[in-house]
Amino acid sequence: MNGVFCSRRTAFRRGRCVSGKRRQCRRRRASSLFPECPIRTRRSSASGRRKPGKRPTSSSVRYRGFSRPGIVRRPLSRNRVLSRRIRRILLIDEGSPGHLVQSRGLARALAEHCQAEVEEYPVRLALRGIFRPWLRMACSMARWGLPDWLLRLAYRLPERALPAADLLVTSGGRGLYLAASLARRQRCPLVFCGDPSPLPAVWCDAIVSPLPLAGHPRVIRSELLLTEISPQSIAGRGRELRETFRQSGATTLAALLIGGDSRSHRYTAADWQDLIATVNQRGAQGWRWLISTSRRTPVEIAERLRQEIEPAYLIHAVWWHAQPERVMQGYLDAADIVLVSRDSLSMLSEAIAAGKPAVALAPRRTLPSAFIDPVLATQVEGRRLRQVALADLPATRFAAQDFSPLTVSPLPDYDRQLADLLGLRPRQSEAPLSFGVIVPTYNRPAYLIEAIQSVLAQTYPHWKLLICNDASSVDYSPVAPWLADPRIVMIKAACNGGPNKARNMIIDRAAAEGCDYIIFMDDEDRLDPQALATGVQMLAAHPEADWLISNTAGDRKAGQRDIDAEGSVDWLADYAYGKKLRGDKTHIISLAMLGDIRFDGQLRVETWHFFLPLAARARIWAYPYPSRRIRYLDDGITRTNSRHPRSWREIQSRFARHWLAIRLRPSLLAAWRNGLLELLKTPLRLARLLAISVRRRQANPTRIIRTTSRP
Repeated sequence: MNGVFCSRRTAFRRGRCVSGKRRQCRRRRASSLFPECPIRTRRSSASGRRKPGKRPTSSSVRYRGFSRPGIVRRPLSRNRVLSRRIRRILLIDEGSPGHLVQSRGLARALAEHCQAEVEEYPVRLALRGIFRPWLRMACSMARWGLPDWLLRLAYRLPERALPAADLLVTSGGRGLYLAASLARRQRCPLVFCGDPSPLPAVWCDAIVSPLPLAGHPRVIRSELLLTEISPQSIAGRGRELRETFRQSGATTLAALLIGGDSRSHRYTAADWQDLIATVNQRGAQGWRWLISTSRRTPVEIAERLRQEIEPAYLIHAVWWHAQPERVMQGYLDAADIVLVSRDSLSMLSEAIAAGKPAVALAPRRTLPSAFIDPVLATQVEGRRLRQVALADLPATRFAAQDFSPLTVSPLPDYDRQLADLLGLRPRQSEAPLSFGVIVPTYNRPAYLIEAIQSVLAQTYPHWKLLICNDASSVDYSPVAPWLADPRIVMIKAACNGGPNKARNMIIDRAAAEGCDYIIFMDDEDRLDPQALATGVQMLAAHPEADWLISNTAGDRKAGQRDIDAEGSVDWLADYAYGKKLRGDKTHIISLAMLGDIRFDGQLRVETWHFFLPLAARARIWAYPYPSRRIRYLDDGITRTNSRHPRSWREIQSRFARHWLAIRLRPSLLAAWRNGLLELLKTPLRLARLLAISVRRRQANPTRIIRTTSRP
């Protein structure tokens, strides 16, 4: 593509790319050295060219795959999305009981649907409010997540190490900074319950909220805030409370759930006086109360309620500041009617989800809320909720015919909707794993037949052999008899593009064929008969692994070092820049974890742009088994790179790979050293490339025909 390079920092700040007369940018999404460069443009409907425009609003942002801040993404194909299996769901607990109830209900529903396990990770935001705008700015700019030192400065984290996860679920803005950073590091989707504002919604890959969020492609509208409470789940929890109420001989058992001041609600002394008067007045009329304060209730108010409410009217009471106790499910099961302070939308949602008549108590000083008001208005319209001002509470009468309790589940099918949106497939332990063997070939049918025979000799039967003929110029008819096996698929490229483009075509076909894992080999290689069976054993013993690395046999390079013991591997430190592992290895990679990572088709041989982002995303397990026998041929696909780059693209890739490694891990000193050395060699390589170009022109002079115009 013609054009000039656009400064990545300039494009990020300005939100657009304006780089020359044609306004075209070389940073292409699928095959560039930095495929996730955040560049926003808008196109003219007439010419189709990219023109400078304003920074797009949230409604004009396009997405590709899982969201990253400030990145315009294109929609992925359905085959590429529906390939992610979930083993572990990590729930970020920011400390709010209401937020925990929301995220826990959704996480457990997803775990049941995907047959996964849920692990809760409690965190507490320690950074004061005046520093949070800076934290938000840092989180928006950190494309790979906030660094460890900043996370530990901003949060109080548990001593145990952070577990790896396939899906993150959280609710509440205090934990969203950490959750967004972890999602970018581990390359897993992030699901948010509720309204993420004022934080950017693009930090989340999917949102379950009662309100519509314009511009976000994955929003599931919920009628209430998510909760795992339902009439069936709380049945029998309040049996003892109900028995005590029957012995008292009263007529009505009411639950009173008290919150406190918030951004949109302020309680005055008159409000609390009206509440106390109503409790005592209804108690004299035969009502009995289940009262619970919350962490937002001021201590002096809780003490006043405790002293001025008649103890004879109380069946049970929880004063949160003195002795916190989680009795919500028991209260909701035992009560005939539930009164909740209007500031707590989570407690109101739980009361409605329990199928009880719910009353929202509004203070005198109430500000409009773009989140609470629409949700409560919907419930009032459905006669599941009644709003009463505390000033009018003593004179208000409640009747059963005024309410129409909720009868459906509060989590009807959100787990299935999320699974469809994010491509989450249930983990079926009884179904055997399917392997896709990736084989590019060019002009070597005889070697390809040997590779096919090695795959047919596998002791593990569940595999697909996917071959890409890279526009070969020789006859491949000797291979035709082997294609009769339905497990062997051969496609042909329209033009020769090199092994990397061929591998990309086969990876997309493997996703369409429903393969779980892919294994790479070339047409001159042969698989060991136990290669796939050994891989299945390793995956069964280590289900957390997304990427298996094993040894190779046959021809060896100078200085090659094999895997001598089974264990986890740090690909950057041990392989790319380390001395523990060197030379070609056999790779088995999960398609679910691979996502949208592909080879760079412009570089015919180099594969670092594929494995570097993969190493930042995957959990690697290595084992010392020679899974593949390789041969180094002069015309083979498996060969070392040329000593001198033959194009500007290859020159750029020499130092760009080290820059990408630095972005993934800034503390890797070897990447800094090698990147600086490659950068110093760049002028000499450019001069050599220019000299080669001049010699080629002198060897093949081009005739220039001049035409003269006649009058």
